[in-house]
Amino acid sequence: MKHATIEETAAGTRSPTLVGLHIPKCAGSSLLRMAERGLPPTQLYQNTSFHKNFAQGRPEFFEIRNVAALRFIWGHFVHEEMLKYVEQPFLFTYLRDPEERLKSNYRFLSRHKANLGQSIDPWHVWVEKTPKNPICQFIVDRFPTFAGTGGLLDRAQNVLRVFDFVGFTENFAETAPHLLELSGVHAPVLRENTTAPSETPLVIPDGYLTLDQALYDWARDQANSELPRNRKQPNTALAAFLKTPAKEAFLRDWMAQKLAREYRDFNITDPAAQHHRGAQLWHKTILSHLGSVA
Repeated sequence: MKHATIEETAAGTRSPTLVGLHIPKCAGSSLLRMAERGLPPTQLYQNTSFHKNFAQGRPEFFEIRNVAALRFIWGHFVHEEMLKYVEQPFLFTYLRDPEERLKSNYRFLSRHKANLGQSIDPWHVWVEKTPKNPICQFIVDRFPTFAGTGGLLDRAQNVLRVFDFVGFTENFAETAPHLLELSGVHAPVLRENTTAPSETPLVIPDGYLTLDQALYDWARDQANSELPRNRKQPNTALAAFLKTPAKEAFLRDWMAQKLAREYRDFNITDPAAQHHRGAQLWHKTILSHLGSVA
């Protein structure tokens, strides 16, 4: 596993396109703001907030005319199939202590729902309804081929073995600038969207995060350097995957389902304005899911 001992790229090669999985409440909003300050909009795509793209008139993935121009791809809904459209992807993510992350996520969702005029279940009800080990589930859901077979922890570890860099929120200030520099982005460190501790203690049920904690501890043990570096040798597992046929219909449908759910939350019921003719099928797919999202 080589999360942070990646050698420098050979001289003269193209700098990579950074492709990152934004696990909720793992400093992802801060990283996105840094990238936005250092890149023009045509070189960046994010799907952490589909609503933000809609509000700002930014294209979604299948609306982008020149995907090869992208230098930074980031979001909650980055999927392995997206990699087949990207030149020289450099895969990365950030992890956070699972207990801290879960509590922070609940507090964030509480504020988010309130801003939308909605309510959230009390903590003890919400945590009971939410699947156990959400970090492992999140990773495996988006990289099913890399996950392979086995138990949930084994599959999540399989995915992270393919990643070029796995960082941790506690050293974000040190690693994030180096990460962005791999793609030619120079931006000051930003930390935002920090959730203040709640006065009400949030008790996590025993065994709820057992596999997430094991994944986090394992990743920390595997990381034997703090800084992300570009690679001289190819990522063989990723290279083999990129040679397989693209599943465009699957990816369109998968992303449209996620997008439709967020549109429903923000009461966006008519995403009909297309950026170009090639987006028509994409919007039809989204509309089909808007009618079925619970």
